[in-house]
Amino acid sequence: MAIRRSMIGRDLVVVVVMTSVGAVSACTTGALAQVAPTSVPSSQSAQPDLSDPKLAVKSLYGAIAGGDAETVRRVLLAENESQERLISAFTDLIMAGQKFATVARDRFANAGDAIARGALTREDASGIDAAELAINGERATLQLSGQKRPLRLRRIEGLWRLAVTDFAGVTEDRLGEQTAFIQGLADAMNEVSKDITEGRYPTANDAEAAVQQKMHTLLAKTYRPATRPEDDPATRRN
Repeated sequence: MAIRRSMIGRDLVVVVVMTSVGAVSACTTGALAQVAPTSVPSSQSAQPDLSDPKLAVKSLYGAIAGGDAETVRRVLLAENESQERLISAFTDLIMAGQKFATVARDRFANAGDAIARGALTREDASGIDAAELAINGERATLQLSGQKRPLRLRRIEGLWRLAVTDFAGVTEDRLGEQTAFIQGLADAMNEVSKDITEGRYPTANDAEAAVQQKMHTLLAKTYRPATRPEDDPATRRN
């Protein structure tokens, strides 16, 4: 699957691991962006560089590309319990993507490698380098090209961390919806991984189709527009 937009910024509604279909996909209200884990990390996470806002953002995307959920937790900043749950769901999704990539490679050999390829590019890193950075005391904003709203970072005990709501592109009133969606995707990917292990998908294409179907079903269920009373056949008056 080759749908791609910038994986950084305001339009990001949800970051979705779709490792074995060629992406960790960011599901927006009109687009998908890719950020895929390229390998199963070692048991010891890499130490993120949080000494500078740009390096912190690079560390975050490098951790996503490497499937390093623990480093993602270190970089993202939660300011309340709802945001903590969002981070937890997101890291569950990264772990599900790791597992998915591994079982795809084990089951489908070279075809599994092809659908588990990474999508973090040199262009993404250069976009961070070129971003406009403004530091005001313990707070900073990073304005990326093509994005309407900057990313916000805070320095806590000398370390810069990225607000999870900016990274996910969601407002407080939709945190519960997004968290449930991300957790649902993690669960769906784990289900497909189990099915791959049990031999229920003869080919890599079958596994890819299964993940896509689950993702689209969950998207439709979560982001279905609310029905207005005047549009409801049960309440419509002649």
